[in-house]
Amino acid sequence: VERIEILRGPASSLYGSDAMGGVINIITKNPQKQQWQLTLEDGVFSRGSNAYKNWALRYDSGKTGAFSWSLSAAAKEEQPLISEKATNMSLNMYGTRWPINFKGIWDLAPGRRMVFDIDYLKEDLERLNSTRYIYRNTRLDYSVAYEAKYAKGDYQIRLYQSVLDRDYDRRNITTGALSSFDVIRRT
Repeated sequence: VERIEILRGPASSLYGSDAMGGVINIITKNPQKQQWQLTLEDGVFSRGSNAYKNWALRYDSGKTGAFSWSLSAAAKEEQPLISEKATNMSLNMYGTRWPINFKGIWDLAPGRRMVFDIDYLKEDLERLNSTRYIYRNTRLDYSVAYEAKYAKGDYQIRLYQSVLDRDYDRRNITTGALSSFDVIRRT
């Protein structure tokens, strides 16, 4: 992470209609040198059962002339935390998330550059209660930005689009019968 920006209130609407209250924008580091990074995580709940198993892989191309790019992919798998008080009730959303990201940078001149981003996220999540909730979501975000830094200030012109496809089912926990569903596309 290079830096974290926190926007509160109406200024966060720059990030879409779902960001009315605020946004935490995490800006990742730009690829500077060629390198691979592999991260493996394994966690357990306090009772000893598996909590999650995650892996992430990132490749930075390093700077070649005026260009640099990075590619990352991950699988984040969270297990259900089952309530001790109620049978078949999970206290958390569980399942797997697969994020994939590409970032390309073209340095036009000192202090000026173009930045290209593509982010893809696929989620297969569930939650058990008296009902079984199933979420199948995909999100595709892409942007192109022109950034400039001057002695008196910095600015950025950015064009971006986000597409969210959400498929939500609510089923009876014993029979599996569908009680409600929703299919949404937000752009």
